[in-house]
Amino acid sequence: MKTGKVYALDWLDHCEDSSGPVWVDPAKIDTKAVLIRSVGFVIRLTDETVVIAHTLHGGESSSPFMIVRSAIVAETEIELPPLRRPARTKKLRQ
Repeated sequence: MKTGKVYALDWLDHCEDSSGPVWVDPAKIDTKAVLIRSVGFVIRLTDETVVIAHTLHGGESSSPFMIVRSAIVAETEIELPPLRRPARTKKLRQ
């Protein structure tokens, strides 16, 4: 995995009961992990985590999201076309 590249990351997460604190029978607790897919630019890598963002501009990103590397079960690099500015936008900025 490389920073600056776009990836589809499949990873395992947990799912909690949203009904709030209640008494439960431990034998009935759902312990299955939920398979999640996140897509974004890899903006930071550490030994333990991957940080992705859905938007980059200059040296900044929006809405960074961290995933624990040990939870990642698959990664696929996505090749993006080069950025293109529509002709009508070029005229407005000249």
